[in-house]
Amino acid sequence: MAEKYTLLVSIVCGILSNSESGISLYPGLKTYTPNSQLLHGITFFTPLTNINSNLCAIVIVASKYKNPSKGELTTKAGSSTLSIFFGYTPQLRLAFFRQVSKLMSLSWLVELEPGKNDQLVVKQTNEDSCLLFTHEIFATYRRIPFFFKLDAYFRSSQGIVLDYYKLSSNNYVRARQVKNRHRMVIKTILENVNLSADACYTRRFPLERSLRHIEFGVSSLTQQNEKAGIAELIHAREQFQIKFATVKKELFVGYFVSLVSPVGWSVLVASLLLGCVIGTLILLHDQVESKICQNRRKIQSQSVFDMLIFLLRAFLEQAGEPRREIRHIYAIWLSYCLLITATYRSNLTNSLSKPGSVQNIENFQDLVACNKTIAGVGRSGRPGQSSNVRAILAADHSISFEERETFKKLEKKYRKEKIEPAALDILIGKYNYLDDAALIEPAFGIMEKRYGINIFAVGRVSRVVEEFWAVGYHAPKFREILKTLRDLGQTGIFDHFKKQQELIERVLLQHSLQVILAKVFVKEELDQDEEDSFEDMAEKYERLRLRLAFFGSRDVAKAPRKLSLKNFVGILSLLGCGLTIAGGVYVSEIRFRRDVLLAGNR
Repeated sequence: MAEKYTLLVSIVCGILSNSESGISLYPGLKTYTPNSQLLHGITFFTPLTNINSNLCAIVIVASKYKNPSKGELTTKAGSSTLSIFFGYTPQLRLAFFRQVSKLMSLSWLVELEPGKNDQLVVKQTNEDSCLLFTHEIFATYRRIPFFFKLDAYFRSSQGIVLDYYKLSSNNYVRARQVKNRHRMVIKTILENVNLSADACYTRRFPLERSLRHIEFGVSSLTQQNEKAGIAELIHAREQFQIKFATVKKELFVGYFVSLVSPVGWSVLVASLLLGCVIGTLILLHDQVESKICQNRRKIQSQSVFDMLIFLLRAFLEQAGEPRREIRHIYAIWLSYCLLITATYRSNLTNSLSKPGSVQNIENFQDLVACNKTIAGVGRSGRPGQSSNVRAILAADHSISFEERETFKKLEKKYRKEKIEPAALDILIGKYNYLDDAALIEPAFGIMEKRYGINIFAVGRVSRVVEEFWAVGYHAPKFREILKTLRDLGQTGIFDHFKKQQELIERVLLQHSLQVILAKVFVKEELDQDEEDSFEDMAEKYERLRLRLAFFGSRDVAKAPRKLSLKNFVGILSLLGCGLTIAGGVYVSEIRFRRDVLLAGNR
């Protein structure tokens, strides 16, 4: 055999069974006639989806074991089945690997090469340099490199941002091939510790967590307890934080608050305190002066109501006539009132023109009680992120029983994977949104700052768990891997990878929102020569709905707003207060004049 073949030897139980009824094949495979000239006592089969004629599989069903060096590979019947895939090429269709991925995960690989006299012998391999990790660092199975291409893939990576912009000028192609911080960590370990991902062969992505040498996203206490005694936990220097965004609700009380907002609550309280202090000083002054001067002249004392009206007249620019003894105190109060009144009038128009106060959900209990469905930012999570929202919500952390029940209900209402983002749903506030804080905050920040969609507010309460990574004690060069990870954390390389990924994720969110909201901002083409078809009319109607929803979500300072009776509540309240004060002043003036007339008649 002059040509060298790479043979993937997979020991699997239950693929084929040697019985009188024949050979039962794995679903999706069909048999081929044995080629006795190549190897004797074997059966060929290939996947139905395979279009590469150079790829076939050999299944040994003989009942006698023979030495591989003689050119024949057999195994005992009724026990493990030996499957050999040879003639492998990198152009192998991924559909084939999806069919046998579960089998390959339980397999081990050897490479056969021609020896002396063209006899196949097992090539000696060094699996001590194999690094096992999870396939979850790749967004999908299609993004996983071919066999014997992993090391080259990691070696060619230069950085998250640099690889993103060097890949292609097409944003769609970039989004499908974006890298993440976990891949950069694997790259650093492979290069600095001199390990290999290709040396693992078909065991490179074990499904069993305990078999992995390094694992990301060990967040819950259950996962951490599973790693006790078999792995070393390292803090990832980051937290997995869950936040939510809900639709703002306008409060009726906010229209009364708009009467105070021109000066603020602090100035209002300060004015009340200053008025109380000045009124108290004037009353004390009258009491002291009446005792001192009781033999010289009679001092007319004032009631509390008279003092209140006397101080309020300064706010209405109807200054009274203070006695000579208190003219300096009253001058201070009058100057303060003139300053506050001028400020209040200048800001009152803008305050009444703005929308009233709004309220949004601030805790998870109210989020569960809300009738709206809870969606996520897209149907998938961050690229290559091992931790997910559902796992964190179900994590058994040290929380109270009520909070645990709340998170269980929240997990049932969460429909991230089933709800496709749509422009109309966003503009009318159809859903509440809950997801990773690294997606929630930039997504709604972009919608507010770039598109003016400010109907959502991000809650201040969040669920935070610490992120850990696990390095198995059975990993090759365990101490070197541990030292490399600690050095990366202490030198700030982890933070550097994290910031690069957040930058790319923000770019991806901008492109996604641009695609979702494109119908709102697209310009209509005027074509009066041809009549609109039913599809064109339906498209225009849908675009009109989107634009109406978009303008309905804008702030009143940026777009027209329909006025109703509730918009005049503040003005009517201010008018009522003015009439009440004017009536009080009128009654006080009548009473004062009556007292003066009575004193004159005496």
